[in-house]
Amino acid sequence: MGEFVYALGKGILTALKPKGRKVWEFFLNTLQSLKSTISFDINGNPEWSVGIGDIQSPDITLDEIFAYLEQADKPCLVAIDEFQTIPTYLAFANHHLAKNHKEISAEAFACLYHRFDGITWYVQYVLNMLYTSISDSSLLTEEDVNLAIDGILAQQRFAYQALIYQLTAKQKQVLTAIAREGKPSSLMSQEFLQKYHLGASTVQGAVKTLLDKDFITQDEGVYQLCDKFLELSLRD
Repeated sequence: MGEFVYALGKGILTALKPKGRKVWEFFLNTLQSLKSTISFDINGNPEWSVGIGDIQSPDITLDEIFAYLEQADKPCLVAIDEFQTIPTYLAFANHHLAKNHKEISAEAFACLYHRFDGITWYVQYVLNMLYTSISDSSLLTEEDVNLAIDGILAQQRFAYQALIYQLTAKQKQVLTAIAREGKPSSLMSQEFLQKYHLGASTVQGAVKTLLDKDFITQDEGVYQLCDKFLELSLRD
């Protein structure tokens, strides 16, 4: 558990540092159990100087981290090494689900984890839905995960409709194409253009707007939607 908390905390702080002092300071203020072990460089920027041995109460620290993720204005896109963390994360999830007499199967959790690329904010959001959901069985399955995600998409439907309304028809077409393709590396390939009936000039203009408005991101050579729930809703 301590290793998972260490990797998750370090990953979040690393992701937040470029966003400015106000953002990372909010995160550090949430970590009361580790606040005294965080150090700062000569420029006043925080450093994850926490050692695994410094995490005396991993359950408490993990609760604090997830409390931050739930309060964050935007999803904190932190993916963590699945081979090291899935078993521990599953154990932690079931520890909390047990408070409501529930348990998620290893297969269902792996499905949830991979569906959102291990990004903790989305995984935790769905787990919260599963915690409060009504189920015929105490053992949560992949079907329960899918139902929870469908419920979230239904809740967000009108908000997403309003968001998409900001876009022109061509911009929406390109956004939908990216969502359905998954993580395309090239939006100008003949295969992509022909598959989604798009013109090169249309894609070029739309991508600039979608990047500027934070609908999509380009990272590590691929394009993808910033909002994973919006991505799923556009695939329907």
